[in-house]
Parts: sequence; C-alpha cells; structure tokens
Amino acid sequence: MIFFSNAIIMVFEIIWIRILSPFIGGSIVTWGTIIGIILFSLSLWNYYGGKFADRWYGVLYLKNLFLLASLLLFFLFFCNTVILEYLSSHIKNLEMYVLISATILFWPVSYLLWIVSPIVMKILIHDIHQSGLMVGIASGVGALWGIIGTIISGFVLIPYLGIHSIVFFLSFLSFFLSFLVALSSWNTVRLFEKYIYIPGFFVYIYILIIMRFF
Repeated sequence: MIFFSNAIIMVFEIIWIRILSPFIGGSIVTWGTIIGIILFSLSLWNYYGGKFADRWYGVLYLKNLFLLASLLLFFLFFCNTVILEYLSSHIKNLEMYVLISATILFWPVSYLLWIVSPIVMKILIHDIHQSGLMVGIASGVGALWGIIGTIISGFVLIPYLGIHSIVFFLSFLSFFLSFLVALSSWNTVRLFEKYIYIPGFFVYIYILIIMRFF
C-alpha cells in the first residue's frame, strides 16, 4: 500500500503543477514556490502521520484513508478549475495564490496518502530488532514507486489521458485500493460501509462510459 500511495502522490503532484500552470505561469519563482510547498507538506504530513499511526493504526484505518482520498480526488475532478478560477479572480499575489490553492487542492489529499506509510510500517514492525530493516525497505521501495509514478505520468498518462482524466483515474485507483483493503478484512467491516463500494463502482463505470474510455 505504501507503494501505491507514493505513486499516487507523485502523479498528483505533477498533475497539480500542470493544473496550476495556466493560472500562475512557469517562471522559476513559480516552480520554486510549488516545490517548497510540496517539500513542506512532505515533512509536515510525515510528522503528523507518525503521530496518527501511534494512536490509530490497523487495516480499517487504511481503508478509510484511501476512501477519503478517492472522494477528495473525485471532488477535484469536477471542481478544480472552478476553484482555481475563483481564487485567481480574488487573489492577485502569486505566492499567496499558490499557497491557498495548495491548502485547498493539494494538502488534504497528500495528507491522507502520506499517513499510509507510517501506518503500514507500524503494522509490519513486530520485532524491534528488525525495525530498521523494515523501515528502510518500505521507504526505499516507496521512493522507487514514487519515481515510477513520476515517469509514468510524464511519458504515458499526461500524453494519452489528459490532466483531468488522470485526476479521475487516481480517484478510482484510491477507491479500488480501499476496496482491496476492506476485502482483506471483510468480516470486520461494518455493514453500511460494505454497501458503499457497490454503488461506488457503478458511479465510476458510468462516468468512464460518459468519458468514452470504453
């Protein structure tokens, strides 16, 4: 799960930059501001993700994190352009515009997905003597999948799917990962939560048909 969450985050970072480009341009100042916000969010969410994992960890929390991320991405699929246009008409300062748009569009999704890594490590570590090895393996493979997500988004997803279609694809992938986590512990999932997934899949399929993916 760390692998997929890191890949989704890296793809979403690139997509977020591409979505912002028509509104803020592509200057060095712009890219420096965006990269700074991404690195700040990475450090901040890793810290709070660790605190979250110390209090709440388990398979069911992973399910909820992916499900919430899918809902946020689904919302952004429909509303990101409207939100950015509204902000651009009311905020003239470039740095403030990037910061506020990041707070609304980027930080909530990145927060939910960055928490996945500490929770998975907490679940995997049973022997304190092997904790360093487990953290190293999980971090290394997670970074590798982040690189893979970056390459795939640059060479495959953006040229062939387009920006907004990728946001929808990330939403569906997060929803599917939530379903897989729930499936691994199906007997412990509450009844009303089980009925979220069936209509959810139909909604995604319906939108895919409308978008002529099939």
